[in-house]
Formats: sequence, C-alpha cells, structure tokens
Amino acid sequence: MPRVSTGSIRCLRQSRCVETLFAGGDLAWRNDGSFLYTMRGDVVKGVRVDDPLQSMTIGSEEEGLKLTSITLDDSNTRLTVAFTNGLMRELDVSGVIPREVRSWRSLHSAPILVMTYSPLSNLLATGSSDFNVLIWDMDSHRLVAKLSGPSVVSSLVFITSSLTTGYIVISSRDHTATVVDPKSGVKKNTVLLFEACESAVIVPDSRLITVGEEGKIKEWNIEKSKLIKSQTVANEGLEGVWYNSVRHELMVATATKNIVFLDAETLTVKREIVGMHDEIFSVEFMGDKDDFLAVASNSPELKLYETKTFNCKFIPGHTASVVSLSVPHWNSSLLASCAKDNSVIIWKLNGEKETLSPLAVCSGHTSTPSSISFSHTCTVPFLLSIGYDTMLKLWPLNTLPTKTFDSVEKAVHLSCSSTLKAHAKDSTCVDVSPTDAVVVTGGMDKMAKLWAVDTTTMQLGIVGNLSGHRRGIWDARFSSQGEKVATSSGDAIVRVFSVHDRSMLATLEGHTSAVLKILFVNNGNQLMSADSGGILRVWDVKGGVEDVIWSVCTSKKEELYVTAGSDGRILVWEDATELLQKEEMERQMKHQKEVQTLDNLMADERYKDALKYALGLDRPHCALKVVIFLTEKGELGEAILDLEKNELLVLLQFTVKWNTNTKNSHAAQMVLQSILLQTAPESLLEIPGIGGILAELLPYTKRHYDRLNKSRQDVSLLNFYWKQMRVAN
Repeated sequence: MPRVSTGSIRCLRQSRCVETLFAGGDLAWRNDGSFLYTMRGDVVKGVRVDDPLQSMTIGSEEEGLKLTSITLDDSNTRLTVAFTNGLMRELDVSGVIPREVRSWRSLHSAPILVMTYSPLSNLLATGSSDFNVLIWDMDSHRLVAKLSGPSVVSSLVFITSSLTTGYIVISSRDHTATVVDPKSGVKKNTVLLFEACESAVIVPDSRLITVGEEGKIKEWNIEKSKLIKSQTVANEGLEGVWYNSVRHELMVATATKNIVFLDAETLTVKREIVGMHDEIFSVEFMGDKDDFLAVASNSPELKLYETKTFNCKFIPGHTASVVSLSVPHWNSSLLASCAKDNSVIIWKLNGEKETLSPLAVCSGHTSTPSSISFSHTCTVPFLLSIGYDTMLKLWPLNTLPTKTFDSVEKAVHLSCSSTLKAHAKDSTCVDVSPTDAVVVTGGMDKMAKLWAVDTTTMQLGIVGNLSGHRRGIWDARFSSQGEKVATSSGDAIVRVFSVHDRSMLATLEGHTSAVLKILFVNNGNQLMSADSGGILRVWDVKGGVEDVIWSVCTSKKEELYVTAGSDGRILVWEDATELLQKEEMERQMKHQKEVQTLDNLMADERYKDALKYALGLDRPHCALKVVIFLTEKGELGEAILDLEKNELLVLLQFTVKWNTNTKNSHAAQMVLQSILLQTAPESLLEIPGIGGILAELLPYTKRHYDRLNKSRQDVSLLNFYWKQMRVAN
C-alpha cells in the first residue's frame, strides 16, 4: 500500500453525524415545544427541536424489547413506554439522566398501539389491537375503566374544552371518531372521517385535527361533525399528529419517517426534520461558502440541509428515488439531479428561502440515469448524463434559463446534442476533465472509456479504453490537473491511469470489498476511496463504516468531507492531522510534567500526597508504585484514612486491576486489608458500585489464597523430606 507523504492527510476525524432519529411509531412532545421523544427500534431518542443533531438515547438495545408506544404526561416529568411483550415502564425524565420508576404488565391481550395522559388528571389511556381501551389511575395504579370497540384503536385524545371536558375521542381505521365519557362509557357523538384515521389531536375551541392515509391534515368541528379545512402535507400517508399549545404548532409524522411542523391556525409548513434517510446515494455541497448540503436518498424528494444548523428542507420534483447529484465548479448555486423516473432536473439555489427551484428538465433516457456531471468551465457549459440504458448523453446549457419556475412541470425542457452507446452493460459513472476536452465513463462491462468533447459542434467521440479490472467499474474520476484518471471496481482495487497514453500508473490494493466511490484531494496527490464495507481510505498517488458508502464529496477548500450510505447516516469528516499532532505533543508534555511532579513528591518522601496525586491522575501504575513504598514504610493505613470517598473509589478500582495479576496481587491485598480494617461497613456501602467491585475481587482473591495455600503445603512437604534425609557414610 502506498504510504502517505509528509504534509498529506493522515487522519480524518468525525465532526458531525446526521443519524436516524425516528423510525416510526409514537412521538412525545414537551409542553414548551423545545424537546421531543421518538421511538427508534428498541430505544427512545430524545431530540432538541431547534438542533436535531443534539440527541440522547434512553434505554438499551441489548434488552431486545421492541417499543410499541410512548407518551409523556402534562408535567413533562413522566415518560411511559410500552413493549411488544406487554411490559409497561414509567421513567422519570425530570433530571439530566432518565430514571426508571416502575414496571408492570398491561391487561391487554395484544400489544399496546397508542397511549395518552389526561392533561387534567393522572389518568392514562391505553389502546390496543385487541379492540380495547383501558383507563388507568396512575396515582393508585389501578384500572378505572375498560372501553371496547369494533376495530383496532389507532388514536386516543382527552378533551379539555368547557363543552366536553373530561371526554375522550377514540378514532380508528373504521373511518370514524367517537366522543366517549370514559367513566360511564356512554357515546356522545360520532364524526365520520371518510378515511382510515391514523392519529388525532384536539386544538383550542374543541377542533379535532386528524391525519390518515391520504397525506392530508384535516380540521373538524366535533359538535357539528363537519370538516372545516384540509391541507396536503406529503404525497404519502401520515402516521401521527401532535399539538403544542405554547408554540401553537402541530407536529406530523409521515409514512417516510419524516417530522413536519405546521402552524396550528393556517396549517402551513414551518419546519421539517428528517427522521430516517433510509439509503443515501449521493451528497453535494452547495453555495459560495458551502452553506448547504444536498442529499439524494431512497426517496423522490431531495433534502437540502443548512450546514451550520443542519435544518432541512424537502424539495419535491422527481416521482421516483433520486440516485445522483452534481454541482458545477463555475456556479455552486446550480444542482443537477437524476432519478429512477428516467429524468434529469437542473435546480437553482435560493439561499434566502433555503430552497431549490427547478430551471430545466432533461428527458430522453429509457432507463435510470446512474450518473451526471457538469462541465468544469462556463465558457461552453454542458451537462453529461449516463444511465443503465448504456447511453451517454450531452446536454448543452447555453439555453439554460436564469429564471426559476414554481414546479417541474413548468420548467424548460433541454435538447440533447449527442448520444452514444457507451458500454455493453449498465453504465455507472461519468466525469469531465478540468479542460472539458475529455470525458471518462465506466460500466459493468469492466471497462473505462475516454471520450473527446467537441465544444464547437457539441458532439462526442471515442478516444480509447482503460482496461485491467476484473469486475464492473463503479466510479471514475479525473485528478485536479487532468493528467490522471482513477477507476474503482467491484474487484476491490483502485487503478490510476495516465490520460496522455492511457498507461496504468498505479494499482491500489487494500480494500476487501467493492470500491464504490473515489475522490482526488490534496491537489491530486492523494485519493480517497470508499468501499461497500464502510471503509474510507486515503492513498498517496504521487508515487504510485459497517455499511455501504454510496457517496463521497468535499468542500471547496477540502476542509470537510462528507460520506453517506446505506445506513442512512450523513457523516461529516474534517482533516484532523495537524490537530491530532498538536494534541499528541500537548499530551506528551503533560505526561512528562505529571511524572516529574510525582517523582518530586516521592523524592521528598511525601507519600500520602503522592498517592492522592496518582489517584487524581487516574494512573494505576503510578499509584501502584506509591502503594509499594507506603507498604514498605508501614504508612499505608494512615494514607488510606486521609482519602476522600471519590479517591477511595478510584483506589478500589485500581485494586481490582492489580488483583488480576499475580505480581501485583500482594499490593492489592494489602490495600484491601487496610480498607476493610479501617473503614466502617456503612461507609463502604455508600461507595458507588461497591457490590460490583467486591464481586470482581473475590474470584481472584480466592485464586491467590489457593495458590499460597498450595505453596505452603509444598514447603511443608519439602521440610518433611529434608528432615527424613540422612547423609550417607
């Protein structure tokens, strides 16, 4: 493997991570609207609404208990969760660290699908797929009422208005919402919803808000059973809706696991959070200062992130999943996207509104366009597209409009000036040289090809082939100077060729799975490669993650690198080479200073202070050295008496480590003896984790005792033999 030269990128450190925050199911929203709890498989995620990157995890995936529902009480202190096995758990979330209060079994015969607290009392309503609703008094922890219906319960909400205070609305997939008195079980009213309702919530003036399979949010008058207004939120179904009185906002969860915030009065969208990306195929920086990041995932909608806060906007336009993105070097406000609907759309960035508007559409591929690339200069601008129909197309951009359109249907349709059959099998990648004179393509026929671009006639012509790979080619890129081209393949090898004579300059081996993406950095002297095993490598080509990585891109100044792949996470990396070198130097200087201070304390025979200092440094070896000196001086007991509880805890943790080694076991046993003789049992029980510490000490202590006892027996036997021996005449 080529070695990295001095001054090159030696280390990348993850600076930010956009991961899955919501995987479907319930959401719980705090009263002030600043924080929400989401379900993600076996755990609960706590997310800040204004900064989704700041999140916390509640629970453990190791338990293997799948969540079915969560809810938060009106005081924002109790979070109740339900699991598939019927277990219910109440958590205290008033502090920094959530704490389990109690657990119990539900009386439902099927998993709980929905729960809600009454805002006026401590009543908890649980709805299940067994067609029943149970009302619990959480103070006395007893069952108050049981309501039965004709179908699965999908939503529960308590009414708090003066007209129907204390009533509960039960909505279902039977196209109805029923107002019921939870104490008597008497039905007061039934509202026909005309769609399978997934969730409902009450807003001021007793207005009922419902969402369902149509992708619309609807507002109803409960008393008159009348639809007031509706608004389309997404093209797919909606799975949940919540109301926050402080912000006067509605929060909606979509079937694609996104979270949308709307104004409760006008039902207009105010903000969007991506709950789960699914699989990410491509990412690109946009804006003069890389202020935005465009993301193409397994969805027809583009995602546009603002890179400082990572706020997100959904950009509709395609009708099938977007697979590739490209931004021209000469205008970072333009973006081209291609999708499985066989189309290519050119967008323009509106930085003030933080959105993308369509400019033009390129249609003509008979199968999915797999890759697109802009020309490097704007002298004679053009766009290249290549697809699984094996065709390479050139689109002149001299007629590209400057004015944007409201929708893709109104955008200008561009004409293709040149179409050639590029490969015998699926074509996967295309890139343009810095001079715009040469184009490289790659395909599943194991070949990379060079093409000439005549910018006068806007026609393409074949130049030659780049061969050597044993599997299909996934990516091909030119270096920044244009004299080299790199190709990556399913044979787990990256090859570097000379553009001038098409000779092979280097073969980079080291990946263990297909290399899907490559990128020249450091002025073409280094090459980044990402494989299907989630590994990102940096190569020096000057002289020669646990999921698939589908896309790699870099900022203009090559300060940030973004990778994205099949796990749905967006990872932002920064070149930490200089920073890590500085940190390593500071660490070494700090270590030398600490060692010198400890040596000075030992030289001055200030062993008690030396022990405290070693414990404060969290250095077991230094502390062991001091303990041995104190034992020899007979001052170990006095030194231990002077320790604070936190220092005593650290010493016990060190003792556990020493006790595992025969060489250091004597010192460990001396420390343990001194602590047990001089510390009252009540004081020991106050030390955090003392039970676990003693449990770890006992097995090795017994082993040392057995070893010494055997040695004692051996010595006694040797002494017996010695006394029985007689010197022969």
